[in-house]
Amino acid sequence: MSLTFKAFSHLLQRPIHLFTHNPFLHYTVEYCLVHARGGPEIEIPASILSFLSECSVWWRLWNWKHGGRHSTPDKLHIATVFHLEVISKRIIEEDSLHKAVVRGDADEVQTLVRNGVELGKYCVALQEAVIHGHEQILSFLAAHEMEHQLQSETNTALRDDTGTESVGQEGLDSSLNLMNGHSCAAALYHASWTGNKGMVMLLIQHGAPLNAAGGMHGSAAGAAVAAGHLSVLQLLVGHGANINVTYGMHGGMLQTASSQGYEDIVQWLLEKGANINAGPPWHRSALHLAISGGHKSIVKLLLKHLLIPHTRSN
Repeated sequence: MSLTFKAFSHLLQRPIHLFTHNPFLHYTVEYCLVHARGGPEIEIPASILSFLSECSVWWRLWNWKHGGRHSTPDKLHIATVFHLEVISKRIIEEDSLHKAVVRGDADEVQTLVRNGVELGKYCVALQEAVIHGHEQILSFLAAHEMEHQLQSETNTALRDDTGTESVGQEGLDSSLNLMNGHSCAAALYHASWTGNKGMVMLLIQHGAPLNAAGGMHGSAAGAAVAAGHLSVLQLLVGHGANINVTYGMHGGMLQTASSQGYEDIVQWLLEKGANINAGPPWHRSALHLAISGGHKSIVKLLLKHLLIPHTRSN
């Protein structure tokens, strides 16, 4: 359903063309939603919720066809229209949890989670706890999610041992989650980006994976570099974060720091042995980025490092 809809993404800037030129697409989406009730809601809820979060253009077209031109696209509204009772219940529960986290109501958050309310595919509740600085709530949610992750990995291992299929559709959805399927990793990324050392330390203590890949800057440490938070970077690396990961928007962390003009971070990374040439060939080097950005002191620092004999092997 989602793949069919996204296949026509080049037309999303002009919804009228999507509607008039591709009637099969509209029919496909509506057909899938009509038949999503019951079993599919239980078996692949993450896929359905993902589509409902991204189908605002389709909803405007469907709503227009049925005479309701001015209503705002809404996940719960769509789920209700198509009688997706399980999905509707889940949306309501997740919304209640989200609001409780934003308010900082730790008792309500614990009650909701202990009564089976799930945190959702991207664990927005965890990230909201970071944003609003609710450490007690973050600690509880992080502990819950890491326990859930451990149980999930154990179940997968058991299925592998019995020779049964280890990854069904829902398992595939989970593996496509932010930050390699670890919910706490997305929260760690956000805490690192905002420079909240207390939240970063709390998540580390709860076992958040330090080197999970994801986000614009590749990892939590990459986010700390991009935002210029040297102390957060030092904290992450001190607990095992890899300084030579190369999947950020600039390639490696050294490239990011050089591009942004963070001389203190460049200096520290070099002292810690960061590979000055790390990164895939399609990314520009740290030296090129420093030159392009006009960061003369960083250019001198990198050139000096390149001229040291023992670093040439890099």
